[in-house]
Amino acid sequence: EGEDVDRVSTRLQEIFLSIIGTESDARLGVFRGVSITENFDIVVESQGGTTLDADYELNVASQRALTLAFIWSLMEVAGITAPRLIDTPLGMVSGGVKQRMVSTITRPPTSEEPPYQVILLLTRSEIMEVGDLLTEHAGAYATISCSKDYPADLVNDGLGDEPEIRACSCTHEQSCRVCARRIDNAHGLVFREMEAAI
Repeated sequence: EGEDVDRVSTRLQEIFLSIIGTESDARLGVFRGVSITENFDIVVESQGGTTLDADYELNVASQRALTLAFIWSLMEVAGITAPRLIDTPLGMVSGGVKQRMVSTITRPPTSEEPPYQVILLLTRSEIMEVGDLLTEHAGAYATISCSKDYPADLVNDGLGDEPEIRACSCTHEQSCRVCARRIDNAHGLVFREMEAAI
């Protein structure tokens, strides 16, 4: 309560407005600010001065940005040292918001922030438009496929009677016999003859 909530609220607004690409005093933006009330509710304020219902009046990209900004600000203020595992954070997000979100997620911590490791679980569609940022910032890659997706999506059969998860060391720019999908040409992936199973 009190000072810590204020610190989370301030950082929440900074991160959220940064991801959506506006400033609190910008006249052309939709949002003026975000804050946390004394009852621990998150309030989103429009440029018109009204309060927006985050569940119904924000688009999905803004909801994801708000969720990420809240979790990030809470972890920073709490000083928690922990991996940050995020499953499909970029679904329904595109363009500049998508790029700013990945930049925020993959930015190394400053000396004032607790150390953290980011683990992103992304689909190939989510990777579109941000592959260069992943190439620049990622320390390790793995591709995970489920054999149940054969033959509709996966090119090769897992040869098992039951669905199984298979992993390979393909980056977001590659595919192999383990992870090759029928839509890989649309994503510009390079096929590797030798799979590198993990």
